[in-house]
Amino acid sequence: ETKGGVRNLYVLPFGGKPRKLTDGVASFFHGWSADGSMLLFTRGRAGAADFFSVPSAGGPERRLTGDTLHDGPEYSPDGKAIYFDSARSGSSQIWRMTADGTGAIQITDDGMQNQSPHVSPDGNYVAWLQLRPGGGTGVQDAAIQLLSVKDGVIRTWMNFQGNRGSFTMPVWGDKNHLALVSYQMLPAKDNGATQ
Repeated sequence: ETKGGVRNLYVLPFGGKPRKLTDGVASFFHGWSADGSMLLFTRGRAGAADFFSVPSAGGPERRLTGDTLHDGPEYSPDGKAIYFDSARSGSSQIWRMTADGTGAIQITDDGMQNQSPHVSPDGNYVAWLQLRPGGGTGVQDAAIQLLSVKDGVIRTWMNFQGNRGSFTMPVWGDKNHLALVSYQMLPAKDNGATQ
């Protein structure tokens, strides 16, 4: 709901009435825990927000971070971890913490801007958007990076033209398919015309 700039989270059961979960402070939904019991949300603005969780059945919110340098939180499928991007180390990098907000560890440290991590449905991979530092917010050279959780190997999955909006929505269709928005021009079709 947006009313005078205030955004709250609601749960709408099928055939039921909306149930308000947050109150009065701008809240931005980011995801459900796999068991459906918790919602993960941010307060603040992109790159300068803190994370909170709230039971989907209603109840008290729990603040998970307190240094307002974060965005893009997402639960792992087992609900034990949250992957996110943070500038707490000086530039936007990928981090992981336990679901209660403790034990944060930095996953990337490569001099690039790494953001919007998304965990595969089976929990085996984490994909994120990588941009060059200083590239601004416009369309630019971008890449999707892929972490194998099992062995910690990170590889480039795809290079393309994009921006932060290219990889912010839920991106995994299943454990083998990712979706993204690319701004690359496709080659013109040859319609058989002679020049």
